[in-house]
Amino acid sequence: MNNPMFLFLVVLALYFAYQNYKLIKFNKHYKGFADCAHAVFDHDENADKMIIDYLEKEKEPSFVNKAMIYKLYRDLEAGRLYEDDLATFDPKTLYLDNKGNYAPKKASLNADGFVWAAVLLNKAYALKEDEFIKAFLAKFEPKEMLRTQMEYLLLEAMADFELSINECGVPFFKMLVDGAYEGYNYDKRLIGIYKRIAAFYLSLKGEEIGEFEKEDLTMFAESSVGKIMMEDLGVYDNYHLEETETDETTEDNEVVEETTKEETVKEETATEETNTNEDKEESAE
Repeated sequence: MNNPMFLFLVVLALYFAYQNYKLIKFNKHYKGFADCAHAVFDHDENADKMIIDYLEKEKEPSFVNKAMIYKLYRDLEAGRLYEDDLATFDPKTLYLDNKGNYAPKKASLNADGFVWAAVLLNKAYALKEDEFIKAFLAKFEPKEMLRTQMEYLLLEAMADFELSINECGVPFFKMLVDGAYEGYNYDKRLIGIYKRIAAFYLSLKGEEIGEFEKEDLTMFAESSVGKIMMEDLGVYDNYHLEETETDETTEDNEVVEETTKEETVKEETATEETNTNEDKEESAE
């Protein structure tokens, strides 16, 4: 019993058993969440019921609030009153720890929620729902904690564009497309999609973008996120090319598929399950 190798193997076995338990637990959260995403992307007639059923069962705050973004999108799409759902939505669960401190790692792990928020703002812009855009962005507080979070700053730039505020987000979009974002916190897996959203909005503004970005937007049109954003604004045919093969879409264009990778699942599970320890590390940063 005092054999160090035996003790090591016991600890290792327990560790892997615990990791498998966490992975199974996380997959229970994510399965219904991903199904709701696909239903919205596909304009499934059962999307509303799927979202409501998921929200009734899900208890983990970050998943609940990411799913609320789906519900708000469907509210706008169906022309329903959205005020009650918007009041329920609490994005702080995506980037603040249990003590109310900004947690960069948590924000990055919930980056798919920010991408969905971008899709939602784009929908509101298409419907000229200016008051919704203002009220939605106001939910992200405190602003001073988010000044280095690229995902939030992308939403802010989009809102500026949509509401014709300041320089309409153009400087931020150009900075993002040019890759001059050193010092920002962001999910590196999804940087490609952030840059494509920025290039898309620059093109809508009539700003000059490079040939690479123009070609890249044809690929963006074949991704789930790009297609729904372009279709909502009625400009899909301006970017879509019939000969473009859908299997050329890069992995970081597909938010739902990207966040279901086993490596990501394990990382997010471990982070959320050990939230207290992670929060202490992030606060120190």
